[in-house]
Amino acid sequence: MEKETEIIYLLSFLKKRWKPISLFVVGGMVVGLLLAILNPNEYRTEVSFLIERDNSLPSMGGLMGIAGLNLRSTNESISPDLYGTVLESPSFAFALQEKYFPTESGDTLTLSDFLIDRYKPTLRERITRTINRTRRLFSKTKTAETVETVIFDTDSPDNSLIKELSPEEQRIMNFVRKNISIQRDKATGLITLQVYHQDRFFSAGLVSYAFDYLKDALAESKVEKAKRKFEFIESQYDSAYQKFNEAHLRLANFRDRNMNVSSAMVRTQEEKLSLEFNQASSVINSLGVQREESRIAYEEQTPIFSVITPPILPVKSIKRPSTLVYVLIFAFLGFLFGFAYFFYGAHLSHLFKST
Repeated sequence: MEKETEIIYLLSFLKKRWKPISLFVVGGMVVGLLLAILNPNEYRTEVSFLIERDNSLPSMGGLMGIAGLNLRSTNESISPDLYGTVLESPSFAFALQEKYFPTESGDTLTLSDFLIDRYKPTLRERITRTINRTRRLFSKTKTAETVETVIFDTDSPDNSLIKELSPEEQRIMNFVRKNISIQRDKATGLITLQVYHQDRFFSAGLVSYAFDYLKDALAESKVEKAKRKFEFIESQYDSAYQKFNEAHLRLANFRDRNMNVSSAMVRTQEEKLSLEFNQASSVINSLGVQREESRIAYEEQTPIFSVITPPILPVKSIKRPSTLVYVLIFAFLGFLFGFAYFFYGAHLSHLFKST
């Protein structure tokens, strides 16, 4: 009963003061509109694709089984967690540092140069920078403090994998995390790669390059084990084939030299060379079967990327968040501020004055 009474009282309070509160709402909408105008425009380019497998090879399983090949259908899909991890990795930042993209002004720039010379910070970035600068001003400066510097020897085998990110590379990684996103539809398996950029030509070029990089990285990670196995068996097969030819030539030369000779020593030597030839032939036949099997497994596991929606040069710019979102958020904030102001004046001000 008390809760219903409180709700009725709040509604009656709003009804009495809805005009002045509405002024705060309008003011919030104006502020939100101005902030949305100040927020830079961006262009969104996307590419949608499916990751498929070639199912034509498993249909030959019966025929290949006769030859001794063991074909297994692999239904494993690439983990969706890899999509974002690949593009947010330092390796992608290293690759982007050397890549030039076209701009709307007709020239080409790297992403690092664009971020330094032409990038307009968003409202959130400006607020964050202002807060960080203010925090540094009020933070206590450390005096007489020694800092130990650790220097890594990059030539050392233990530190060969340690890499130090430059400010440009760190700036690129921060940009990628904020402006490149990957969405996956679990029902259809459709993957959409989106890129936001303030230059529409740069946006189209960046999404195309990001897709190619993602495609190569995912394919390489998926078939790495099968590829190594195929290359190893291929090298063993070449070595065995050379030994087979040598054994074949030795046996043929021996038979030519001793064609009309009949002795136990000749027959024994011929049997020895025939045994070596048969062993080399058996090895090369076995490796040939393994090589074919590993080749088929390698091709089986190689993912096929089918582009459903290719990247298209954007025409209309957008804002993140949209102007409507800005207006609604600040209208709500204006309502809260107006309600709190009049509620304080009506019921709480006398409490603070009495104290």
